[in-house]
Amino acid sequence: MAEKIYYLGPDQEPKPMEETAFDRESDLQELLAAHPQLLDGEQMRPGDPLRWMLISREMGIPDAPESATRWSIDHLLLDQEGLPTLVEVKRGQDTRVRREVVGQMLDYAAHASATWSPERVRQTLDESGAHAEEALRELLDPNRALHDGDFAREIEELWRKVSSNLAAGNLRLVFVADAVPDELARVVEFLNRHMDIEVLAVELKQFEGGANRTVVPRVIGRLAKARPPAGRRRPLSNEEFLDLFDVDIQALVRRLLDTALRHRATLSGQWRLSIKAACPAWRNPITVGWLTPPGDVGAPPQNENHFVFGIFQLNAIEELPEALSERLRRWASLFHSRKTFVPVADPWNNKNPKDYGFIPCYAVTYADAAQDIDFLTQELASVLDDIAEIER
Repeated sequence: MAEKIYYLGPDQEPKPMEETAFDRESDLQELLAAHPQLLDGEQMRPGDPLRWMLISREMGIPDAPESATRWSIDHLLLDQEGLPTLVEVKRGQDTRVRREVVGQMLDYAAHASATWSPERVRQTLDESGAHAEEALRELLDPNRALHDGDFAREIEELWRKVSSNLAAGNLRLVFVADAVPDELARVVEFLNRHMDIEVLAVELKQFEGGANRTVVPRVIGRLAKARPPAGRRRPLSNEEFLDLFDVDIQALVRRLLDTALRHRATLSGQWRLSIKAACPAWRNPITVGWLTPPGDVGAPPQNENHFVFGIFQLNAIEELPEALSERLRRWASLFHSRKTFVPVADPWNNKNPKDYGFIPCYAVTYADAAQDIDFLTQELASVLDDIAEIER
């Protein structure tokens, strides 16, 4: 049954407005392009709401840095912190919104982060028309009247942030639909917990009654404890990260960090830390584990402090060189038979998870990790060394 809301007119009589689907996907796309504030940055970041500027509709994405466009994202937005936001729009009636759109978006994100440059994004905005400067002023702060000199300095700072975010692979992924199915909501919540980038869904329900029309946004997937704002966060030092843990856990965390660093891993993240290995045979670092401090929303077991080991790769697993793919599979399989490691469920509920570039990860509580610390450090050192030696 369609939902209703009630509009109170000048006579204070409630007039029903019924939920109505958008006739065409293009109608929803055009509405969002004209009014990106419908993504409701206040819901995404309460107290310090996100603002948006449209860079382009149908922004092209090549499959290699020097290649022609292969895909296009429905909307490329930029927030006031210089974080590129990829938005893919589907109607709730479109069956692709339940599964296919997720794999599609991950493909887009993987290749956009590898092929877009800040110069290209800036040129795309400059080519969009005479309203670019006005849009930039609104993005920076609609309540301030910036003098030309200050405006120019803040614009350059904004583009410096864009450059930094693209270089680090920092993106925000947003799925938009007039009805978000439960399957998509679960996937979004899973991805947002376990990826280093923010993944959200926004449901834009439309209600009509007489001459009145209302659109009601609902943001899905925001973490209960929000990450620091993208443009204001900086990587934590190892000591700052250790301070997030209780004293009795710090020695355990330090041993894992020391093992990772001794074996040429890089650590990245502003809240949880990802353990990444550079591989000569692959263009991007490979994440093999996540160290999560107290207070973050956990992987299964829910709401329990944990670490996660395994692999979650944006690119389809069949794209990886065979030796790398096989080593990662062996890494993930190590945890399958150990009773203290809880598998993080395949979010697509698919018997062939490699179709989406997914190999299971396994969560372990701090207490159980302490019992298995010799196993963890030995196998972590082994997988990091092996990945670093795999040649093209």
